Amino acid sequence: MSAVRHWRWKWLGSAALAPLSLWFLAALVGRDLGSAAAFAAWLREPGAAVLLSLFLLVSLHHSWLGLGAIVDDYVASPARNRLAHAACRAALLGSAALAAAGVLRLTLGG
Repeated sequence: MSAVRHWRWKWLGSAALAPLSLWFLAALVGRDLGSAAAFAAWLREPGAAVLLSLFLLVSLHHSWLGLGAIVDDYVASPARNRLAHAACRAALLGSAALAAAGVLRLTLGG
């Protein structure tokens, strides 16, 4: 990925995370979400599952870009660089799959 394209994606991610983070914090203030049932009830409110999913996916994508930059800056060996990128990608894709499955399960009442 070119430096300009990488910067643009990081900037767009940051721009999206600012309002999503504020929404997430505002949504949690004053709520008793100490149980899975309370959290699931909150997720069933209109738009909550969609906004939470966007928050999680944008956060993970932003993390992937940041970790990729760290790997490129600090892992000099090409083989180790590829391995580190693959490990980051696998960890973040796994996190995204688990996050999506969790939101769907709680939203659909499973």
